[in-house]
Amino acid sequence: MKRYILSFLFFLGLVCFSATYAADLDWFEVVLEKESAKVGEAVDLTIIAIDKDGNPVKDYTGEILVFSQSDDDAEFPNDLSESTYQFTKANEGMVKFENAVQFTKAGLQNVHVYDMDDNNALWIAEITISESDDKKNIEIEILSPENGVTLGTN
Repeated sequence: MKRYILSFLFFLGLVCFSATYAADLDWFEVVLEKESAKVGEAVDLTIIAIDKDGNPVKDYTGEILVFSQSDDDAEFPNDLSESTYQFTKANEGMVKFENAVQFTKAGLQNVHVYDMDDNNALWIAEITISESDDKKNIEIEILSPENGVTLGTN
């Protein structure tokens, strides 16, 4: 009887271990909303855990590392403040960060995504960033109150 109980517990442990680490993960699909943007323009970032057959891994609950190797000063959302994100079962293998990434340099920029437990599970997305047109000198003139006018209270 003890042998059956030990065998059952061993089998249960194997099932729990494989479910926890989502052994089907092969790579990540990393999608940037646009193919090109301007410096300082926020771009959506979507990360999907993918298995070897190209299907989403709905039960993926791993931790990922997200960073830009081409722009060290790129800004990521608060959820990625430590350059990491922990997937939950509620994510169902996919997470979308809206208005997430802002690059500070022009040129071809990238976003790298790695699984913290499996160095082979990775993906890189690229985007072309151009200089912003917003760097114009604007003169502001204050029209009110006029010079020499005293404003009373109330």
